[in-house]
Amino acid sequence: MKREDAGLVLAEILREYMHSLGVDDGLKALGYSTEDIPALVRGTIPQKRVTGLAPAGAPGEEELARLLEDSMTIFS
Repeated sequence: MKREDAGLVLAEILREYMHSLGVDDGLKALGYSTEDIPALVRGTIPQKRVTGLAPAGAPGEEELARLLEDSMTIFS
């Protein structure tokens, strides 16, 4: 393995680990759909204690929507 591939290798190991433990595979597994994203964004924006921890500062609505869309499934 090359040093620059370490992140991809670690991500795959974590996916396998989560799958073997039976961790829910994203928001879809919890009953959410893409139709729920606008409401999830509206509910997230006021939670400064969560969004304020983002390394690049609090994300805007578009960033949150994209993050939630990408979180519908995680490791399948």
